Amino acid sequence: MKLMRLFAIVSILFAIIVPLHASAQSTMNFADVKGTVYNQATPANGAKVTLYSYDGKKPGDTQGTVNVGADGTFIFKNIMFDPAKPVSYIVRAEREGNTAYALVLYYPANGPNQPAEVREINIDIGSTVSAMRGDAAVTVWSTASSGMPVGQNLALVLGADLKLYSVDPNTNNMTAVTFSDTPKTDNNGLHTFPALPYGKYYVTAEKNGKSVSGQYFWVTQQENTVNVVSNIDVPKATATPTNGTSSGGAWIPGFETAAALTALAGVIILQTRRKQ
Repeated sequence: MKLMRLFAIVSILFAIIVPLHASAQSTMNFADVKGTVYNQATPANGAKVTLYSYDGKKPGDTQGTVNVGADGTFIFKNIMFDPAKPVSYIVRAEREGNTAYALVLYYPANGPNQPAEVREINIDIGSTVSAMRGDAAVTVWSTASSGMPVGQNLALVLGADLKLYSVDPNTNNMTAVTFSDTPKTDNNGLHTFPALPYGKYYVTAEKNGKSVSGQYFWVTQQENTVNVVSNIDVPKATATPTNGTSSGGAWIPGFETAAALTALAGVIILQTRRKQ
């Protein structure tokens, strides 16, 4: 009787624990963490790279350490990721007293055409930016130009007001980042937010009463480039004929138009690849 009772208890525990264990395993994915360490844009031969757990504020437990070779590359194999957490790890690279950190960004599978991905890391131990911070260079573009159909022209938006928000990566709750003066894009449509703490952000642009939904981005390393595409009206650029001439009465596109079309193609590609 005691044996039967013991067998029944064990069977019940097995029935409870095994599904829970299988469920926990099914929610976890494994992937390699890899990248390259540089020192002022030169591969940092002999640098030591350590992988830590990360709670959103500071490094935690050590997950492994490797030394990079002459090409500066490193890899940590089969690291466990929780799809619900976009950031669970941080890497530290060091050599001869120089140190730099980079977040490890994980994107779970989003349909058959977008498999799970761990962003490859490029980290520069020669950066002058403070540890655990990075610069974010934001450029605002417009697909609307006065006198042109929407989407057929691309222009830089000068003097646009920017609003920046820090984003909780788990809840997506946003908190406004305050500045003494309103950040604005310069004559190149660019504004750089210096030395932002690592994390997720959201930036919006506004000019002449027209605003755009904005762009999510991560500050993960020493530098981050962000493109915000808007429909803010900007003056139509003056066409510049090639060599100041026309052929058969037909206008020949000049440098500004060719550059704008090239930039538009690049921005569209970046926007389609960007994930929140």
